[in-house]
Amino acid sequence: MNNKRAISPVVATVLLITMAIIVIAIIFMWAQSSIKEGETKFKKTVDTACSDISEDLEVSVQGSALDISNGDAQNSLYSIAVRYEAEDGKVLSDCDILDLSPGRSKSILLSTDCDVDGFEVVGVIPIIKTDNAKAYRCEKNEIILT
Repeated sequence: MNNKRAISPVVATVLLITMAIIVIAIIFMWAQSSIKEGETKFKKTVDTACSDISEDLEVSVQGSALDISNGDAQNSLYSIAVRYEAEDGKVLSDCDILDLSPGRSKSILLSTDCDVDGFEVVGVIPIIKTDNAKAYRCEKNEIILT
């Protein structure tokens, strides 16, 4: 007769369930820490930085130019995206302004800097650079032009 020994099915089931719970707990802790970190700007979440910069950003359209003034004391404006009204609805176009420091103003030409020619600009979305040097578009903080 064979003299082989094995674990009972009950012990095997308990071991498998325990291992599955441990793996799920590890994945949960990893995912939770990843979600909490997020992108930051000056040790603040990007949502807070976006809210701060859009509150202090002054934007006006003067003919074919867009005047931008960054009144925020801490955040630089990396760029902007312009939303304009076209035949097929509202379209978004990124502009090339690259880093508008706090307290500075700039006038940009819609036709050359934003590729918006002959359309009515209806909104401006600030774009900031995070601490990791990634460009972040502040979609929730669009400045609607009237």
